[in-house]
Amino acid sequence: MKASQKQSTPPGTLKEKRSSRTLNSIRHMIHPKKPKTDNLNTDPPDNIPDVPAPNSADPETPASACACHPQHLISLRTHFPMHIPESLFVQESYDKLVPLGFHKSNAIPCVSLCRDELTKPLLNAIDDAWENEPDDTPTFAMHSLAGMVFLGKTGLTAATHHAPIVDGVSRYVFYVFPHIGINTDGNVGKVKRHGIEKESTACGALIAFQQELESGYLSLELDTDDIEQSVLKQRMLKKIKFGSPVPSIAELTQVAYQVCLEDLKRLITSVIHGERADYAVFTGVQINSGGRLNFIWPGECYAVIDGKRHELSDWSEHTPAN
Repeated sequence: MKASQKQSTPPGTLKEKRSSRTLNSIRHMIHPKKPKTDNLNTDPPDNIPDVPAPNSADPETPASACACHPQHLISLRTHFPMHIPESLFVQESYDKLVPLGFHKSNAIPCVSLCRDELTKPLLNAIDDAWENEPDDTPTFAMHSLAGMVFLGKTGLTAATHHAPIVDGVSRYVFYVFPHIGINTDGNVGKVKRHGIEKESTACGALIAFQQELESGYLSLELDTDDIEQSVLKQRMLKKIKFGSPVPSIAELTQVAYQVCLEDLKRLITSVIHGERADYAVFTGVQINSGGRLNFIWPGECYAVIDGKRHELSDWSEHTPAN
């Protein structure tokens, strides 16, 4: 395909159709408006000067944004200084790809998230961004525990048979994200789930691995009744220095991200190749707040067009102010 063909922007892109009210509501979370009442105190406590107070007086501010507690935001900024509301991240990932020739009618999104139901909002956002028709679910599922990329060559080859071929080129967009919970008190790895009185863990698979490490007894045999967790432990252990302290759940989540990225790249090299296939990769960590606004910590993001890599990792406009 000629470069000029790829640079054209198709009519009716997501950016053109996007509801400005919805997008502005999300951005108010990052840059809140001034309160509409004079007596409303939205200043954060003195001991947390870097945390912006949610603007509960603004009717356009999402209720989920107002529900973010100061301790939650402190923990979020400590462990994930760069964080973007997940729906905004997905919308902007789409917009970054349009000038490179990708759009909803000529590409297939391939998604690997944890099996946890907490990850569903991110999957829904990806479906909404790439759907061709109402109620369309265009994503190819690669999911596994902790978002690991365990579908293998056979699984990814299936995606190549489902990808649209437009002007002789097939296009793939990969979204791969492990996840982690942060509760309202700022406790990492904890999250409140709907209908359950006690808090639970996220990601449960990574915390189960952490608990095995802490016990001093780690089984690395392939359990055919627990294949995904078995392979997860084998892959993760290779990234942990022998004799070092057991990593925190935040550290293990970063290890999971590295493993996911490596496995994805290896599979792409093995299965998707040749000058007639373009692809994009969006990776990072999904941060769950237990029914509140979820965030994305963006990792490596790029596109490969005609064999040339284009970096898409600049999210600097979302860097929180100090």
